Amino acid sequence: PEVLNFSQRGEFTYLSRCAPGSRVVIGDARLELEAVEPGRFDVLVIDAFSSDAIPLHLLTKEAIGIYLDALDEGGVVVLHSGETARHFVAESTRLAIDRAKLTLVLIGPRLLERVGEGWRAVHIAPSADESALLASAEILCKEPNGADGEAHSADQAD
Repeated sequence: PEVLNFSQRGEFTYLSRCAPGSRVVIGDARLELEAVEPGRFDVLVIDAFSSDAIPLHLLTKEAIGIYLDALDEGGVVVLHSGETARHFVAESTRLAIDRAKLTLVLIGPRLLERVGEGWRAVHIAPSADESALLASAEILCKEPNGADGEAHSADQAD
């Protein structure tokens, strides 16, 4: 819900500028994404955490597999916590997802170590807050090589 709040306040303008009229669904991502055709989404924002408690049911192997199935080849995945990154990377490895087809956007440089190498690109938000993270994702959706944050190619992500 916080992504929608940012959008409604004008802090995250992806919906209004890039996808006006898009249907926004708030609910259990596993159930909502299971119902869509594979490859339906270009961007996946994994932002299910509004407190210190991590909803582990949204980070299971099954759940992340569902997320990846819903993401279009060449999609952008936005990760806003180290725990999310750890689970996402583990599951994409288990499912043999071709990392070279995905771009990651991270909330801070400390997550760079957790995601490892081999991604099409890894971008780091210019500051460690959700507004900057979502703004970086928005720029990437419009211009894949134009994020405000520091960009690391797969080879530079050591």
